Amino acid sequence: MLIGPPVLLKPAQAQTTTQKEDRAWLESMMPNRDRGGFPVGKSGQWHPGLHITGFVGSGDNNAVWAIADGAVMYYAEDKGTDLSENANSNGVVIIRHETQIGSEAEGCIVYYSCYQHLQIINEAIKTAYAKGSPVYRKDLIGHVGNVAENSGIHFEIFCSGANVKKITGRSSGKLNLAKSGRKNIVYGDTHYYIPAGTPLYFQATAPDYSASTLKNPTPSTSDLYVTIKFEKGEVTISSKLLKDNQYISIPQRAKDSKFYQAYEYTLYNRAVKMGEQYKKIAPSAIYEMLKFGRIIDEVNTQKIGHDIPHWHQIDTPQGLAWVNLNAAPAQGAKPITVFSDGDFPDWADWTLIDDDPVDNGLCDSKIVHSLLYPAGSEKNAAALQRALTDPAVSSKLSKMICKIPSEWDKAKKAMRQQWRKVASPLNPTPLDNSKFQKLIDDLDKACFWQRFVDNNNQFPSACLPAVDNASKAFYQGAITEDVWFFNPREFILHFRKCNWLSEFEFAQLLPRTLKRLVDTQFKTESKSWEAAFSTAKTWTKALCQGFNKYGILHSKGRLAHFIAQTIPETSYLAFLAEPHLQSAKYKPYWGRGIIQLTHKGSYSKYGEFRGIPSAKNTQLGVYAELGWDPDLMIAKPGVPGPKNKKPPSINNVFGCVDSCGFYWISNQSPYAVTLHRRCDAGTTIKDGIEVSKGVNGRVLDQYINGLELRLQALEYCKWILHDYTPPKNSISITFVWRRNSKMEKINQDEKEKFIPATHILNPPYILQRP
Repeated sequence: MLIGPPVLLKPAQAQTTTQKEDRAWLESMMPNRDRGGFPVGKSGQWHPGLHITGFVGSGDNNAVWAIADGAVMYYAEDKGTDLSENANSNGVVIIRHETQIGSEAEGCIVYYSCYQHLQIINEAIKTAYAKGSPVYRKDLIGHVGNVAENSGIHFEIFCSGANVKKITGRSSGKLNLAKSGRKNIVYGDTHYYIPAGTPLYFQATAPDYSASTLKNPTPSTSDLYVTIKFEKGEVTISSKLLKDNQYISIPQRAKDSKFYQAYEYTLYNRAVKMGEQYKKIAPSAIYEMLKFGRIIDEVNTQKIGHDIPHWHQIDTPQGLAWVNLNAAPAQGAKPITVFSDGDFPDWADWTLIDDDPVDNGLCDSKIVHSLLYPAGSEKNAAALQRALTDPAVSSKLSKMICKIPSEWDKAKKAMRQQWRKVASPLNPTPLDNSKFQKLIDDLDKACFWQRFVDNNNQFPSACLPAVDNASKAFYQGAITEDVWFFNPREFILHFRKCNWLSEFEFAQLLPRTLKRLVDTQFKTESKSWEAAFSTAKTWTKALCQGFNKYGILHSKGRLAHFIAQTIPETSYLAFLAEPHLQSAKYKPYWGRGIIQLTHKGSYSKYGEFRGIPSAKNTQLGVYAELGWDPDLMIAKPGVPGPKNKKPPSINNVFGCVDSCGFYWISNQSPYAVTLHRRCDAGTTIKDGIEVSKGVNGRVLDQYINGLELRLQALEYCKWILHDYTPPKNSISITFVWRRNSKMEKINQDEKEKFIPATHILNPPYILQRP
């Protein structure tokens, strides 16, 4: 899913490159507050949203943007609030979002974003509501009004109980540690439950991936909860243990620097080396185990037994220890089980709250109170203030997913606000009748819940127009009393690690227009929405599965680079097999796949990586020496049609994607540097050229085929994927490339060559939409 905050910054301000920076950036725009925080307000009442304040100026400086694609389910304009009286503005917009966080029906979710206390609503939002047309991520919602005497908005994210189960994998309680987590919804960090009794090796010696390397194990004396994070090639490992019903972080120590150097970037080499030791297991399967702790793609990947070790050095209460995360359970011990962020682990502080027995507006959850008022402390305003401003408490509150009523239900507002008239330790200054009535009158203007519910429940299945009838049943979003609220900042932050794309999202990443150099002039080429969405229908699932396995989904920068390279390589995924030209020096190993394998050596290495069995029979014809037929396993050219028109290739979708992922992570590029490393450097024009060389070969810039298309596609994808304010009209690109699409002869004594020239392109910023 693609998601961002409702506040956008100028490009120079919006650069974030790591999860740590992402969190700091979002927390600066959407901070926890003692007033207007989630999920409890300053008087102990439920508060199922966040106040986003601090807006200064006009125009984009106080603009509110859609966080994701969706459809407007309800809006109401402000009734002319007098901001000079610090009254709350009452403009509101609610958007229903339909997207994917993984494959199959379970991966298709529906959630809602609510933008309350707007002063101005954009006319395009009203039109989208009237026509039932989509709104898109980074579309202008409107402009802020007043909230709690500040310039800002109240912002909520919520969903139905059925969708909480899809999102988190459960409706209540904690993770079932007896079995590993979901395999169709896997993203973000990898988490391991290591039960007491698991063998640990307290020695400095790093394993060489032979099970007999380490000696004299010591059984773990307590359950451990280990998180492994890949980021920009490096790996971070942290551990927790459960004590007094609290997950306590174990101090992190410096891990074996040689073992972990550029760990993710060298994962392919590690898998190949292990494949040489364990010859019956394909390196592709070992790579997947090292990446996810288990086999995710059970259809296309060889199974792995417990005889293949998966060593990591972890922090324990006794010190650093090596542990085999793929070991069979020790005698009498429970098995190690594996999860991802997609399972919302308890030890990452995710907690489902559904224990408030009374619907009176106040938070009476025992779980929440145990955090706000530790055993023996008083429940009063001062204690609550201390808790809400304590970073440790605030962090845990932010990860609570709460089943509570909306505060915008007009029929129940008076009953839920009665506590404000009663003096208590949490409400030492109650409202008198006059002030209470003014509050109720103000709420009358703001309440919208039943009208929204009625509108939304007219659309029990998918309302985005691009979702076909066969998939509509996957998107059930009807709202009843079973409503769950998320801290909006944590929801956005969490799902920015899940870049699994829906077909609707992927189609938008295929540029509507690109300028191609033809001779010495640039000519505009176009791809319609219908063609883009048809491509998305064929490729999205396989691409997301491959992107996930090979780490391309780990960051939006990697994803932008990959798609930018795909466009010129395959003409929008149409041509994935080179014509069988007998004159080619590398025949019969012509180029095949998304980023095409070429030459016998590349095919042989891919076959070894996948563990493709060699047939070694005469039926393979020219591929008898290779032992498998790449025409069938990857792609082959189609049969030319009338007037010798080049037809689309005939593709094995999985093989096209998987062979490309192999190329991406291995050193098959003549550049001899993994493409991840190049992508992680950034998404500037210079970075785009470096990645293009990684795909095309280490050549002079003017010899990079299709560079003009690659750079335009990169700039376009950046604007779609990143969190910058959208450009107004066009994108400016300056780069050095060839001056003519054909080689030129400068004088009679030289061979034809490409002559460098500086180009300045201003392609129009036209979005790919229906």
